[in-house]
Amino acid sequence: IEEGAFLQCNDLTDIEFSESIKSIADSLFEECIELRSITIPEGISQIGNKAFKNCKKLKNIDIPNSVTSIGDYSFELCKELSNIDIPHSITRIGDNAFAHSGITSIEIPDSVTRMGKAVFYGCTKLTNVVIPKSITRIGNYMFEYCVRLKSIVIPDSVTSMGKWVFLGCTSLEKILIPESVTNIDEKAFLNCNRVTIYGYSDSYAENYAYENGINFNVIS
Repeated sequence: IEEGAFLQCNDLTDIEFSESIKSIADSLFEECIELRSITIPEGISQIGNKAFKNCKKLKNIDIPNSVTSIGDYSFELCKELSNIDIPHSITRIGDNAFAHSGITSIEIPDSVTRMGKAVFYGCTKLTNVVIPKSITRIGNYMFEYCVRLKSIVIPDSVTSMGKWVFLGCTSLEKILIPESVTNIDEKAFLNCNRVTIYGYSDSYAENYAYENGINFNVIS
């Protein structure tokens, strides 16, 4: 099926896939505003860029273990999508994949080794996220304006955190940063006035907190 084949099909409510389809093309169901639920069949390997972007009423989607990649902007602006199970077959999540969606809680499996920038940008309902122990960098704008996010643990696989990662996360109170992190952009916590960094004594995180006027608590 060609890219954008069902773009802006405003009356589309149900989908049944042919067994011959091996991937969901870019923008295939973009702006199908009445689409509420979808089951992706086993055998499909990737979800294309903007595949379900701005499907405003999409609440449920089942992703099979055959899918390895979620493309850029795939579920951006899916306001009713509050939860999604990411299977352990996924290795890549693209830029802005869930930006401005209704996601409230999500666990990214350790199979994911590549996460783009701004994956959860503007997810104003997000309260809980588990970052996999398989990624080495928290990309730019990753959680920008996730205004309900209160705490987060950075796994010890991570070595760097990009710019504006938590910009505008006004509810963020606690973040645990491991000793593995040796680079944090100076604007990573801009306008996070409540945040306290938890980390180890004499670590990069402690020095970063001191240099940027952020509260720091030592963990043992």
